[in-house]
Amino acid sequence: MKAQRGRTLIWLSREQYKQLSETRKAKVNLGLFDSELSGAMSAVQGFRDFLDWASHKAADPTQKQPLDVMDADENWGSYTVSVDGIPETVRTIEAGNAFARISVLANPENPLVLQVRLTPAAYGPNALIAPAQTFAKALGYEVTEIHLK
Repeated sequence: MKAQRGRTLIWLSREQYKQLSETRKAKVNLGLFDSELSGAMSAVQGFRDFLDWASHKAADPTQKQPLDVMDADENWGSYTVSVDGIPETVRTIEAGNAFARISVLANPENPLVLQVRLTPAAYGPNALIAPAQTFAKALGYEVTEIHLK
C-alpha cells in the first residue's frame, strides 16, 4: 500500500518508526482523520494560548510541542493478535498525543499500526454538543487478525 503524500494510518514510515524508537518523538500525520482533527488542533492551541495569556506567562517556544507530534512510552508495550488463527503476543511501541494513542508493531521493516484509540480532544468542540454523531464520524481501529497464508 502506498501512502498518498506520505500519509497513512496503516503503517508508519521508516523514518517515523526510527524517531519513535530512538528519540521517543515523531511527527505522525493521522491521514484519514486530518480534516476532522485540524479544527480540534486549532481549538486546543488557541485554548493553550489563552491560558498562557490569562496566567501572564511569557510565550516560551521551547516548551511548546506541535500538536501532531507523538511521544512514545519509555518501555516497550505488547499486543496480542491472531496470526493465521494462532494468538501471538508481539512487542510494540506505544505512543500518543492529545488526540490519539497508537500501538505500532516494533519491527522497523514493517511498522504496522496495530491500534488507534482517539481521545475526547480528537472529537473537537462538537463532541460536547453531539457526541454520538462525532463518535460515529471518527473512530479508531484495531487489528485483530493477520492472515499470512
